[in-house]
Amino acid sequence: MKSTKKKLDKCEYAKRRIQGARVAAGYTQAELATVFGVSPSAISKWENNIYAVDLGTAEKLCCFLGVDLPYLIEK
Repeated sequence: MKSTKKKLDKCEYAKRRIQGARVAAGYTQAELATVFGVSPSAISKWENNIYAVDLGTAEKLCCFLGVDLPYLIEK
């Protein structure tokens, strides 16, 4: 059965840009993990394209880090 949750499925651009936005905003992986209620390893997996970020979380990340969603997913 397929998941109905929309994800940024292995988006090459998202991984680099999540990390870049986090660093530019001055947060460590551990700090961002605390804010989002996930483990630091989850943040690392998002940034290394091991786990795809669901769309809702991506939108929250954008809001928190001060970037637009298209920044994460467009070339």
